[in-house]
Amino acid sequence: MEWAWARWAILHVSAGVWKGARMAKDRNNIIEYVETEFATFAERPFSEVDSLVLAKLSYLHWMAVPCIRHEFRGQAGPTLHDLYRAEWFAGLFETQMDRDLDRRLLAGVVASPRFRDVSVANHVDVVDEACDKQFSATTFVLPDQGAYVAFRGTDNTIVGWKEDFNLAFVTPVPSQRAARDYLERAARHLPGTLRVGGHSKGGNLAVYAAARCRPECQARIVQVYSHDGPGFNRKALEHLSSSDISGRVSKSVPESSIVGMLLEHQEPYHVVRSDEVGIMQHDPYSWLVSDGTFVAADGIDGGASLMDETLSEWIDGMDAEHIERFTNALFSVFGASGAKKFQDMTIEDYRAQAEALVGMDPDERRMFLETLRTLASIGARNIVGAAQAEVPRLPIG
Repeated sequence: MEWAWARWAILHVSAGVWKGARMAKDRNNIIEYVETEFATFAERPFSEVDSLVLAKLSYLHWMAVPCIRHEFRGQAGPTLHDLYRAEWFAGLFETQMDRDLDRRLLAGVVASPRFRDVSVANHVDVVDEACDKQFSATTFVLPDQGAYVAFRGTDNTIVGWKEDFNLAFVTPVPSQRAARDYLERAARHLPGTLRVGGHSKGGNLAVYAAARCRPECQARIVQVYSHDGPGFNRKALEHLSSSDISGRVSKSVPESSIVGMLLEHQEPYHVVRSDEVGIMQHDPYSWLVSDGTFVAADGIDGGASLMDETLSEWIDGMDAEHIERFTNALFSVFGASGAKKFQDMTIEDYRAQAEALVGMDPDERRMFLETLRTLASIGARNIVGAAQAEVPRLPIG
């Protein structure tokens, strides 16, 4: 729906808050998969679980590794096995909220006969506050299997979240343009087939890049993977509808998917079981894997449907001017302290934000708080309604 960006933004905030408190679990997930899958890609074909592994690796801070190229100069690059050096750990994991799990995943892939000879190259990482851009991509070259182009999802920067807001009413956002250009450069410098994917916003970028790249590049793409990535606004879908890439898109979402169900989407999706609840199911480490494939779920659960219904009704009650005012007010509060990342915020930053809210123009503050109260009211009413009638699971699209 139009203006569904608010759902995306609010739920990203929730994910960021809750991920910081999550504890590691014993689970059959992508970590267990890389630790136990010994078949090479020649022996067992590339799968969507492999895609999620590489998409998660793209979140690492590869700029900290000096031997990785940060520009396109051919295919050669260090392998994952070559990159496992303790002196680079501090930099690799400096921005990660799941450092222990990420280190275990990296240890698993560098020891794995399936992944250890995958090479890493052409890493880019750009944050540009002037144009609301947060973009990062990494190329993983597979032994005799072409290349996987991975687009990173939203990081913990405020500018990254701001770009997420823009997905619903700006076409294209800067990162979508950057993703298309990056994929075309990868195609020019790398031989063989191409696979493209990402998690969260990275999934959206993967679909956009694959659909909008030049025909000679698109012809080499064998599969596109969107792991709980949001959809597109209506204007973007008009541009994408002329592409034949949709038949090559594999979209996976968890049972309580909210991020992946945002905005408009035309590709079919399948639902994966998770051992977390609510928005925490957006976390790739919570997705269950068995015998090299995701464990299938019956459909999107009622709680996620209820959340989507509530947010949709809330957004439908606002016009474009109201939404723009609300957005500006929200980010004026976030930016009041000068902090660049949510994870770096201190008590002093929160105090500065509270002071910014108090000091806001009275009319703007009234609008901002009334908008939030409206959301709470709609949510409370829908919860009561859901308690009186079973909320059905959405069928798999």
